[in-house]
Amino acid sequence: MGQFKCQKLGMYMKNEHGFSLIELMIVVAIVGVLGFIVVPSYQGFVKDGKRSAAQSYMLELASRQANYLQDNRNYTSTVSELNVVASDEVTSNYSFTIVIGAAGEAPIYTITASPKSSGSMSSDGDLTINHLGVKTPASKW
Repeated sequence: MGQFKCQKLGMYMKNEHGFSLIELMIVVAIVGVLGFIVVPSYQGFVKDGKRSAAQSYMLELASRQANYLQDNRNYTSTVSELNVVASDEVTSNYSFTIVIGAAGEAPIYTITASPKSSGSMSSDGDLTINHLGVKTPASKW
């Protein structure tokens, strides 16, 4: 059997340490592309989470309205009478109003969550739920 002689190419091999500028630029480009894709998706998830917290609060208000109707034969137009405490996340992003029907009419209400103009949810639009459980806009519930 033949033997092969392995020669060192010491004068042609360099003992390099670190990264070349091209390698570094490729990594930066990859990170930039990933950031371009991931950041909007992450922001969408954050927005959905904030909206979901507001919706949960509105559902709790609606549930308390049903209890209030049984006790008082009418709905209330003030959030504070329902004894529901909103989290800081909810109150920092939304304002809540309750509109009830006129006296002498059948008891009705509409709860509206309006995004605060200074918050990150300002472009999200209003959310509503009424005494029948109708939620608008349907695409956001």
